[in-house]
Amino acid sequence: MYINAFYWSIVTMVTLGYGDIIPITLNEKIYAIGVALVGCFILSYSMNQVGEILNGLAKSNTMFKEKLQQLNNYFSKNCLERDLQLKVIKYYEYLQQEDQECINEGYKLIQQLPDQLRKEIQSKLYQNLFLNKKFFSLNFSKEFLHSLSLKIQEDVLHPKQILYQKDEHPQRLYFVLNGKREMIGEIEFFSDKQYEQSAKSMSVTNVAYIEKADFLIELYKYPTDYLILYTVTF
Repeated sequence: MYINAFYWSIVTMVTLGYGDIIPITLNEKIYAIGVALVGCFILSYSMNQVGEILNGLAKSNTMFKEKLQQLNNYFSKNCLERDLQLKVIKYYEYLQQEDQECINEGYKLIQQLPDQLRKEIQSKLYQNLFLNKKFFSLNFSKEFLHSLSLKIQEDVLHPKQILYQKDEHPQRLYFVLNGKREMIGEIEFFSDKQYEQSAKSMSVTNVAYIEKADFLIELYKYPTDYLILYTVTF
């Protein structure tokens, strides 16, 4: 019975109407009319939505190709080196493929919030970056980490963008927000040693970072944490 009812509903909804199952009583006819009307509405709405999705994808791809063509024309006009052209094109291709063009928009919107609300959100978002790293969670107070979390900034790195060069002095401590949320360059940052090797991003990467100047300003406000840092051996 249930299979027959389901079969009749589908046949009616898609407007096939084989006629092998028909309403007989007045109530059945009224019910059949209702199912047919609702089914037609649902079917037409669904097809319309699918069409809009496909049109949106086609429009997005067309706009992307137009942008690439504009870039190529600009590069050709200004005789830009081929290697640089490929870097730019690969960057935009990655954004298109991964839908990452607005990867940093959330951070920008948070910065526009009222100061008190912005600080509350930043504290919740970034304090875990420190608490999830044993070096911070085992050695520093939560008050100091809360203070640091308010100084965190975000950025999006393009493929092959240099974070730092070998023999440079550290100016930032980086946290990769994609994947496992690794910390980068922490030994040199805390020991104030020169970097032993260079670092660059391999793909479009969302990172959080704190400037060393901001770190030291906050550290001086917490004498106990200051002493702990300079008793740690790296």
